[in-house]
Amino acid sequence: MNNSKSRRENLLKFLYENHRPISGENLAKNFDVTRQVIVQDIAILRASGKNIISTNRGYYLNEERTQKVFKVKHIDRDIRKELNSIVDLGGTIKDVIVHHKVYGEIKKDLNCSSRRDVKIFLDKMNKEKSKPLDVLTGGTHYHTVVAENSEVIEEIEVVLKELGFLIEEE
Repeated sequence: MNNSKSRRENLLKFLYENHRPISGENLAKNFDVTRQVIVQDIAILRASGKNIISTNRGYYLNEERTQKVFKVKHIDRDIRKELNSIVDLGGTIKDVIVHHKVYGEIKKDLNCSSRRDVKIFLDKMNKEKSKPLDVLTGGTHYHTVVAENSEVIEEIEVVLKELGFLIEEE
């Protein structure tokens, strides 16, 4: 019983941290159970009041969160510092956006919610010898940051400002 309860808590956390639908099959693989166990866990979580939505693409947690788009600028070697400062305070970096004069808005999902996610992202960039999107805009870019509440968003804003990364909107 305790194992089931723990799995459901982890399932709920997993759905909370992922901001897109995830198939029952993928959830089953992730938690090393059958798809039917996931269906039962979802039913139990729903019965306890969790607003889990089922779509043709999978399950997602429909929970209100606070988000804000931050306009930032820094040099390449400060990417890790910027991203880690956000996730350390409990934020999830949903995406990176640049506004190109010719191409318009270019947006890429990041979904980094931990130092591990940041490391994986940066390791991949290094392995592929890729440059960040902000190279197109002289370092200026945007991040949509999602957090549990507005207090966390405010803390993130303060830290980004203290680090000299935040660009105040006019």
